[in-house]
Amino acid sequence: MSQRQQQQSTASTADDEPAESQNLVDYFYVVGLDLEMGLEHFNATGEGDSEAELLRTPPLERSYKCKVLHHFPEHTPGNQFDKDSIAMMTMPHGLTLRTDRSTEAAHPVAHHFLITREDGTRVHGVCIIYYEEVSASQVTSAISTLQSIYSQERATGFVDYESRAAMDTVSLHSLNCYSETSDRLFAAKAVGLLTRAPLLHSLEHWLWDLLSAVRWPRPPPLPLESYVYNLLFEVPLPPAGRSVAFRGVYRDLLAHSPGQHELPPFEFSLRHLVDMLQLDNLLQVYTCVLLEYRVVLFSEDYRNLILVAESITTLLFPFVWPHVYVPILPASLKHFLEAPVPFIMGLRLREDEDPEDVHLPSEANVCFVYIDQRRVKAPDDLPKLPNERELKQEITNILRLNPVDCDDHLASDWRNQLQQQQQQQQQQMSRLSLGPSGDTDHHPAGPSGAEAAAAVGVAPAAAPGGIVKSQSFDADSGMSSTRSSYRHSVQSEANLQASASASAAAAAAAAAADGFNRSDTLEHVYMLARTANVSLENLTERLAAAAAANASSNNNSTGAKTGAADPAAGRPGDSATPPPSSTATTSSSLMMKKSASPDEEMYEKRYHSMLKFNNAMREIFLNHFAFLLQDYDEYVKDGEQDVSDMVSGRDTNKFDKSAFVNDFPNAYLAFLSPFLETQMFATLLDLKILSKLSNQEDSNLRLFHDRIEQRKMQQQRLEGGPNADRLGMKIYQPGACIPESG
Repeated sequence: MSQRQQQQSTASTADDEPAESQNLVDYFYVVGLDLEMGLEHFNATGEGDSEAELLRTPPLERSYKCKVLHHFPEHTPGNQFDKDSIAMMTMPHGLTLRTDRSTEAAHPVAHHFLITREDGTRVHGVCIIYYEEVSASQVTSAISTLQSIYSQERATGFVDYESRAAMDTVSLHSLNCYSETSDRLFAAKAVGLLTRAPLLHSLEHWLWDLLSAVRWPRPPPLPLESYVYNLLFEVPLPPAGRSVAFRGVYRDLLAHSPGQHELPPFEFSLRHLVDMLQLDNLLQVYTCVLLEYRVVLFSEDYRNLILVAESITTLLFPFVWPHVYVPILPASLKHFLEAPVPFIMGLRLREDEDPEDVHLPSEANVCFVYIDQRRVKAPDDLPKLPNERELKQEITNILRLNPVDCDDHLASDWRNQLQQQQQQQQQQMSRLSLGPSGDTDHHPAGPSGAEAAAAVGVAPAAAPGGIVKSQSFDADSGMSSTRSSYRHSVQSEANLQASASASAAAAAAAAAADGFNRSDTLEHVYMLARTANVSLENLTERLAAAAAANASSNNNSTGAKTGAADPAAGRPGDSATPPPSSTATTSSSLMMKKSASPDEEMYEKRYHSMLKFNNAMREIFLNHFAFLLQDYDEYVKDGEQDVSDMVSGRDTNKFDKSAFVNDFPNAYLAFLSPFLETQMFATLLDLKILSKLSNQEDSNLRLFHDRIEQRKMQQQRLEGGPNADRLGMKIYQPGACIPESG
């Protein structure tokens, strides 16, 4: 099913549901090692692994099965939670184990993914994979046993390597071993969010902030489960042409939905795409996709696979990719690459894997994209895009105006910000006098950082500089820290909401003081008071009263504000009272309710810059199609078809291809002839004919026709100039203006 049909299906599903269910985020989930299931081998190669092959692999280099440990809420109308699919896409190559000597365990990584339902609707996901310490004796003992077996077999020569030289060159990482007495064991775990809207940029920031919160010695204003509740139940999907501002743990975040006359939402950085592939390679891949070749993407990073796949298909607008589309192909489904039909699939490779070793039964009309090497292997007879030189010049011009990738690297920013926060915290504490007990973690006005972290299942860092701290959403206790002193059982969604409700009274004062308006000065006052063990009861009561009065006056004079979701009209079982600070504000401008901090201003600036650059790039490619197809509707043959005929079959003679191509130079025919035979072009014709029969034009098709009309008006203004129409041939003109997104 095409993307346009998917959008229509999604819209019809949404119309059947209560308005309250149209939230930005549908699910918060946790994926990791199920202690009850234990260690089960995961086939990470897509081929049958014999026992001998397993013995050749160190236990810490094997992949194990992961499982969805928790998801909240239990059910969302219109979006059934598929545990198997979510686990597979979160960890496509299975769950891995590492020791404290591994550098990989020190750095969380994020990636996006996409799941297409049987009805064609799409579910977008974003997750962060990190490592937590495993203290369960059954797991550590099992790994220790496997390590002993591997070491014995290797010593006796059963583990057969091709040569001793090859053995000596194997990296230390691949020969990583585990000692139960001297090593700490860590297992991969992930937290993620699911949404039906392709608005993942701010949600990834929200997840990074969640991890940052539990590593910063100073606790966040509210218990962490309050922020989870707020995101799930109180942040609405932004209406067309508007934005929603919602609260992260430490900052306000934005999600913007384009207007009706703007291009559909897209939040991957096209600037980063050009940097990764280089412009010539990008246009080669783009041409292969337009001609519906089979495209295989290779990278060691999941993030690169989804970025390239989503970006290329977005640049197809107004066309949509109607064939197999799997940006991240799970390792167990590697045999899908043998399909003889057009597809776009992404394959993640390990460091020791060579993409050249991947071969297909037939490599005719196959494009291999080696993202990490910035290399493309396209068919030798691939035709050139019409006006490719002019297209490259337009793209080069906007690249010069945007020399730096405006999409920040969240992981490195997160680590740098965390280090700065910890250093600032240490400097402030060194200047302050401690309380009578000398305990800087005593906070009488609210939950401590450890308690707040344990409430949502992640243990805080002990001290700056440690590579990995014990973090867990344990299967046995719902969501909890592995450290016994931090255990807070939250076994289900009801417990999560009950915890939020129980903490609402204690958090009300802090929420009122915060109210999304807390200044740096007030934060400093709180820190001083808590450090000195001074009660904040009177202060917070006064602030709560002032905030309530201010909110009352604001409600009479400002725009719409979303409050708590109605349990009766919303999702079943959602009866807990939400934290008082969980609000979201929609605004046609992208302004915050409070004065933005430097970090928030930088985030907002980067977000807007990315959207504007993306919009400029997309309009260039759209203008290219507007040139090629500016008169295509004149060649659509009028027939006697009705809507039922359109659904039941396709008239192969509905478009006069030979007459259409006569208006173009002969150099264009090598591309146009096969392109006019593609499924993408046929689908566009179907929509055009259907709009005539039903008098209802598809929104994306209408947007394309608007751009064609703009181009025709531009051409009329240029008549008589140096680029005027000569001898009936269409002459390409760059876009006169590029609308800004947002």
